[in-house]
Amino acid sequence: MEKKGFSFKNLFYFFFGTLSRKFTAVITFCFFVMAALFMAVFTQVYSRQFQFEWQQTQKKLEQLGTAISQSVVLKAHLKNLVEENNLQISEQTKALLDSSFQTEALEDMSSLMQDESNVREQTIKIGAIVIVSCAVFVFFILMILHLLIRFFILSPLEKVVQMSRQIAQGQLSVRISLERRIPDEIDMLALNLNQMAFSLEKSLEDIEENEKFLQALIDAIPDALRVIDENYRIIRVNKAYEEQLSLPKRGSAVGDACFHSSHLRCEACEETEVKCPLKEIQKNGKPFQTIQNFTSHDKKKKTFYVDVSAAPFYYVRDGQKKMFLVESIRDLTKDIQFSHQQKVSSLGFLSTGIAHEMRNPLGSIRLILEGLIERLEKENEKNALSKKELSDYLKKINEQIGLCIEVTGRLLKMANYNSSEIQEEIFAQKTIREILLLLDYEAKKAGIAIKTFFEEKDFSFMMLQSDFQMIFVNLIQNAFHAMKEGGILTIQTKKLRTKGKIVVKDTGMGIPKELLPHIFEPFISSRTSPGGGSGLGLTIVRTLVQSYHGHISVSSKEGEGSSFSVTFPLKKEK
Repeated sequence: MEKKGFSFKNLFYFFFGTLSRKFTAVITFCFFVMAALFMAVFTQVYSRQFQFEWQQTQKKLEQLGTAISQSVVLKAHLKNLVEENNLQISEQTKALLDSSFQTEALEDMSSLMQDESNVREQTIKIGAIVIVSCAVFVFFILMILHLLIRFFILSPLEKVVQMSRQIAQGQLSVRISLERRIPDEIDMLALNLNQMAFSLEKSLEDIEENEKFLQALIDAIPDALRVIDENYRIIRVNKAYEEQLSLPKRGSAVGDACFHSSHLRCEACEETEVKCPLKEIQKNGKPFQTIQNFTSHDKKKKTFYVDVSAAPFYYVRDGQKKMFLVESIRDLTKDIQFSHQQKVSSLGFLSTGIAHEMRNPLGSIRLILEGLIERLEKENEKNALSKKELSDYLKKINEQIGLCIEVTGRLLKMANYNSSEIQEEIFAQKTIREILLLLDYEAKKAGIAIKTFFEEKDFSFMMLQSDFQMIFVNLIQNAFHAMKEGGILTIQTKKLRTKGKIVVKDTGMGIPKELLPHIFEPFISSRTSPGGGSGLGLTIVRTLVQSYHGHISVSSKEGEGSSFSVTFPLKKEK
């Protein structure tokens, strides 16, 4: 039965809760068992001996009683004989016959029994002394054994237990001091425990260093980065992500839900509102890219557009395969500003070219009209306009207006974006000529001569007009920038078996040898001027070329110029 504050379990723990108590209980139990066993053996042996002596005494007493009875009978018989026969006996014999022989015999018997009782009592005292002495001896032996066990086993084990408890609490710097010169198994256990603590401490330091290196590594990534588990919980973020969302303190995003961290929502995003990368990847297991609207955590709660590129990775934890999501988040604000600047720059460039192209025909039209007005104001019979002259003037005006319309048509065609993304047949030589007409003013201004080597028969590709123009406008403008002091731009077309090849070659400064293998990588530019390019032009060109199963290659020699070769599959003949 259990009572308040007391139970058999607590009582059992009180006596056997520690190894020291167990040893004490075992030694005490052994002592009482040995004492009880010794007492039982001693009592058994002594009782048998006492019983045997008592039986011998009884026999002696019986024999003595028989002898006394016989002596009394014999004495009476002798006395009768003496009296009947009136025999003469000596005084000594007469005194013997008259003495109380029975009383003396009883006294002798009593004295004998008293002596035997004294002997037994002495024997019992000696036995008790022997028992107590043996018990004390056994007790001291057991105490010495307990002290030896405590010194050689319990105390070292207590140190091991204390150290293991401190290690479990994270105190990996603790060590057990080994004082004995002759080590035993427990000392070897302590030594191994010290080595284990040292290894754990070193491993923990390495893990912390790797953790710091990993965090520093992802913090060095300019784009925002975060890792999400299957439950929308953020596992890790970098510094750019925290700065992007203006988080109050470092590490506050870890453990937060992704939809709350980036959208300040209290529940997961609905598919009708935001395309969730985690849900999309859980459906098909493929990387996903989308544009979302994030909200900052500062007082302004400003919103901004970001480009989210998400990819899954799998990790086995606790024997289970779990999926995590890595999101690379790029703020589009700067890109939009940069794109706007590029558009303004391109608009200025196109405006200059258009102004130049339109100025000549409009100037010619103006001169013709001024001439006509002057002739009409001074018209008389001598200088009257004939129908033929008026027709010639009007034809010239029509030609110049046609040139203006052609310039605006080329401009509109280049600016046209096919939102339906339906490919059309693009004739290589015809489209390149139209591009060169738009870029002719810039070439003349830079002192660049353009040479074309076209095959007699034009060939065509199936692609978007805007993509084809973007590819070669980029390549030709790069060639212009490479020839700052003027030069020659050569464009060559060649029809191969199943492909069409277009080569754009310049005589500019060329590309450095160490830069050549990386020329198509993002943010790689060979321009050294302060207003140099962004390093994305050739990356966009290669992406567009590859999207139509084409190929682009470059060869260059520093100081002599560069040559870009682009090939596309020809349009299949029906």
